[in-house]
Amino acid sequence: MSFFTASFGTILVGCIIDRYGRRSAILFSIVPNLVGWFLLYLDKNTVTLLTGRALTGLCTGSMYYPSQVYIAECIAVNHPHLRDSFVLWASTVNGLGELLIYLLGYGFEYTELCAVATFMSFFSLLLVYFFIPESPSWLFLQNRINDAQWAERKLGIYQPILHDPKMDVQSIPQPVPHQTKWSEVKLAIIQLKRKDIYKPVIITTVLIVLMKFTGSVVLTTYLVDIMSGACSAQDTKSYTYSMISQLLVTVATFLSGFVIPMFGIKRVSAVAVAGAFVGVTTLVTSSSTAVTEHVLPLHVIGVWLAMFMFHFGVANVSRAIISEAFPIDAKGYASIPMVMLNIAGATTLKLHPYLALRFGGNVYYGYAACTLLYGFYVHSFLPETVGKSLDEINKELS
Repeated sequence: MSFFTASFGTILVGCIIDRYGRRSAILFSIVPNLVGWFLLYLDKNTVTLLTGRALTGLCTGSMYYPSQVYIAECIAVNHPHLRDSFVLWASTVNGLGELLIYLLGYGFEYTELCAVATFMSFFSLLLVYFFIPESPSWLFLQNRINDAQWAERKLGIYQPILHDPKMDVQSIPQPVPHQTKWSEVKLAIIQLKRKDIYKPVIITTVLIVLMKFTGSVVLTTYLVDIMSGACSAQDTKSYTYSMISQLLVTVATFLSGFVIPMFGIKRVSAVAVAGAFVGVTTLVTSSSTAVTEHVLPLHVIGVWLAMFMFHFGVANVSRAIISEAFPIDAKGYASIPMVMLNIAGATTLKLHPYLALRFGGNVYYGYAACTLLYGFYVHSFLPETVGKSLDEINKELS
């Protein structure tokens, strides 16, 4: 349910982000999350639960990209060498939120956790609505120059496009007039012929699919079950091990925000792929052997190493490049690889139990092979982003 609505949310936010703005897209992602968690808190019947899951899934598919685009265009516009740090901060905060849920899970009931999530969603909605202005870059594209200059002052940034002496009234892009839905579809298809759009779409889509097939989403989603399988004699520790795994994910995401701007996505990805490969292949042995006092530490360490490395330089590289890959007037086309992210993630999660039953621990050989393929793809097809502007990155990709 949630993966299906996540794909729908990704499509919707792709349309909203170019037509109605980056801030509107962020607000759109918060509202269904607020309503969804509130319905889950009510916990009245099956319909209420499914509706709540559908709405929170809608948020999951739409929340990452708008915030990362906003950060890249507004907060990091004057500090290109720190852009990846700011962009990846969204992932760090998400990791902190998941860690908080694990911690609260020790002493709170399910409905109480939903109440906490409802409050946090409402608080986020107020912060964005009252304190976050629209992106000056998007306002400029809509020929709203005064509004763009006001947003620039409120954010305390210097947006170069607003101060370019070559820009006059005639050179400013005009907003697209209201069209029928079919006309908008035809225009979107025509724009896909642009080299600076279709090439980033293809490159990032393949990147996203490979990333999901590395097994990172399997470890994240089935984390407690995987740990429980390794702790059959010590069931009380499986949740603790899972919480430590989430702590490592948060630390890895935080560190990557500093390391990627220093060394670049290719070097960081190479280290992360090597570490993830070791961690995943370790699970082959530990998952195929009866749990003993010797296998248990090997299994737990393998999970921890793989989780840390996946979120240090695999998942975050994909998120960083997607927020930077598309031209300023076509950010919505990132919804195509983001939809594939949800489809590939759902496919991997659905197939894993069947593959695990059929092949046992050997299923992790497949994830390890995809991890190596992912590293090769990053090295061969992605541009280095350190110190480059968004336009330079897009030109290299196209």
